[in-house]
Amino acid sequence: MKKSSFLTFCFSFIPGAGAMYLGYMKRGLGLITLFCLSIMATAVIPLCGFAIPVIWMYSFFDTYNLRSQLWNGTAPADGFPLLDGSLKGVNLKANGLNKLLGAGLILVGGWMILQSFVQPILYDLALHFNLPMLGNLLGDLWRLLISVLLIWLGVRLAFGGRKRKQLPPPDFTEFKGDYPDDKN
Repeated sequence: MKKSSFLTFCFSFIPGAGAMYLGYMKRGLGLITLFCLSIMATAVIPLCGFAIPVIWMYSFFDTYNLRSQLWNGTAPADGFPLLDGSLKGVNLKANGLNKLLGAGLILVGGWMILQSFVQPILYDLALHFNLPMLGNLLGDLWRLLISVLLIWLGVRLAFGGRKRKQLPPPDFTEFKGDYPDDKN
C-alpha cells in the first residue's frame, strides 16, 4: 500500500516515527529508543550530545530510503537497528577502526574520571589554598584538553605519524662454508 508523501515527510522529522508510519515498527522503536537514550546519556556525559543530531539525520534519511525501497518492491525485513545482524559483515579490525574506537572510549572514560573525581578535588584544594587562578584553569580544563588533542591530531595528520625505520635489505649472502670431503 502506497503511503502519503506528505505524512511521510511530517513523520520523518521525529526519529523512528517515519519508519513506524511505513510499517517498520521494530526499526522505528529502535530509533526512538536510541534517540531518547542519547538524550538521557547527555545529562551524565555531555559529550554524548553529538549522537543526537547523528541519530536524527539517520532516521530522517532512513525514512526516505525505506519509502523508495517500498515503492520499488525491494523492502528489507523489519528489525532493530544494529541488533538485527546488520553488522555481521563489518570487520572492526580492518582499516584500524578498532583502534580509533578504542581510543575514543579511553578518552571518554578518562574525561569522565577527570570530570567526576579529579577536578572537584583539585578545585577544592585551589579554594582551600586561595589559588583562584588554578580554580579558573580547572573550570576550563576540558577545553584545554580538547584543544591539545585537536592540535596533536592536526600535527599527526599534517606531518604523518612516526616513521618506522626499515632495515635495508641485506646486500650480501651469508657464507655457509664448504663441507669437508670424506673421501680421504
